[in-house]
Amino acid sequence: MEGDNGIKTVDFLQMYSSHHTWTLFAYTIACILFTMFGVQSDGFRKLCAKKSITKQDTAAINNDCDMQSLVTTVPNVLLEEICNRLLLVDALAMSCTCRSANTALHDTCMKRISCQHKEVISHFPVFIIDSVPMSVWLDVEWVKFEPKWLGSTHYIDNVQHSDIQGHPFKCCRDSVGRLALLMRRKEDVAVLFQRYIDTNLTWVFASNTLPIGGCRLSESMVARLALWLSHDYADFTDA
Repeated sequence: MEGDNGIKTVDFLQMYSSHHTWTLFAYTIACILFTMFGVQSDGFRKLCAKKSITKQDTAAINNDCDMQSLVTTVPNVLLEEICNRLLLVDALAMSCTCRSANTALHDTCMKRISCQHKEVISHFPVFIIDSVPMSVWLDVEWVKFEPKWLGSTHYIDNVQHSDIQGHPFKCCRDSVGRLALLMRRKEDVAVLFQRYIDTNLTWVFASNTLPIGGCRLSESMVARLALWLSHDYADFTDA
């Protein structure tokens, strides 16, 4: 669906599970409360000491309190701080967990969406924006183009997995100004880039590990890309 400002929006409650959001929220609020206010129960102390959180951990927390009661207890300023520390896609999911969270985080999330659209998304053609899942656009960030990424045929097909540090979605302009979207999954990197300098209507895929080099953007490739991004796998053999 499309908002008043022309930016396409989606139902994040359907895109991201409440369990994943609760895991992030519970862990973050535990750490921030302890850091800022010295509030820490025995359960939270054990939770913060762990390097990762399991389903059993979050189930134990859910037995003690629910999202609605917790959100109404925490000051809005603290909720906004938590929101700003999360990826935008997770912040949006958290804002959809209950009415209180939506009220407290709506303005912060909308501000971040507007900023992301202005600084990143708006640089790409509309048909490219429509072809890539919104979960990518929400947190994609600019990265400096490396000349070594350019192959002998001027395809951006030499991007290595180790070149994509931190968040798995990056974008850049190459040495001649062509736009490129870099997406990392497990040990693979897929690049969707503007093929020619003088037009932004032709886009192709490139990769040094996936059999997608030279594939033009099409409905079939859009579907396979979405599958690959969601499940780390798609059948590209006849792409």
